[in-house]
Amino acid sequence: MKDCSIKSPYAGKMKFFIEFCNHPPFEVSTETQWDDCLTRWTEAFQHPSYLTVDKRLVFKIHGAGYFFEQNGGDITRCQKMLDSLRKKAREVSGCEMIIGAGVGATDRIHNDHPIAKIFDFTCTYMDVPIHRRVEEDYPYEYLADLARSARYVHCQDGKAYMPYLAGGWNPKPWSDSRANYQFPTSEQWALELKRMKEDLLALPNLGLPRRDGTIQPAFSCYAWNEFGEGGIIAPTQGDGYMKLEEIRKCMSSTYDKTLYA
Repeated sequence: MKDCSIKSPYAGKMKFFIEFCNHPPFEVSTETQWDDCLTRWTEAFQHPSYLTVDKRLVFKIHGAGYFFEQNGGDITRCQKMLDSLRKKAREVSGCEMIIGAGVGATDRIHNDHPIAKIFDFTCTYMDVPIHRRVEEDYPYEYLADLARSARYVHCQDGKAYMPYLAGGWNPKPWSDSRANYQFPTSEQWALELKRMKEDLLALPNLGLPRRDGTIQPAFSCYAWNEFGEGGIIAPTQGDGYMKLEEIRKCMSSTYDKTLYA
């Protein structure tokens, strides 16, 4: 992250935030390991391109379930870890922080859920439908349908939910046991962007929390360069700049300050 983002001469052209990847084998289960992470994140917290909402740094823990497991299922210990993260952010940047965590596409997070008690928002990095793996790729619409259904599930959650849009899932030739799916055509990709935009404006609770209790509409794309897993937004020899061009076309048309503040 430091070499690719912070040290780049073009770092000022794009906002970024940290997603702490805590899935196996990258567990952080001791306070010493956690303190080392805090030290390593310090430079990023001070960078002028770090993403903020209402001058609060955005931070995401990849998997909420893993975070609880790695802290022995102790919600008090989980809260202690997050409090130390917030304290470090204040010390080095002078900013407060909003902290999110990854959940499954269809895992409803009600008000009394432990995740809702300690995190400020939830989101999904990526989720894949349960289909039997066969030689032929399943239609892209199956991926899109799951991402779309997640918005309707989570818009009633106890916390804000930042939805995701799937750029693909096709890990060939990796030996992943899950099914493979076709990549979206330009028409399919444009349609899902349009649907995302409409849902962000129409459904409650989708995006990142603001200080006044409202929601800043926001979504993520899976993924910039997960080339091995086949989740790709970056330009490729096959699609060129198609996905980026469609994002710009959809999200810059009829400019809406509510959506893009």
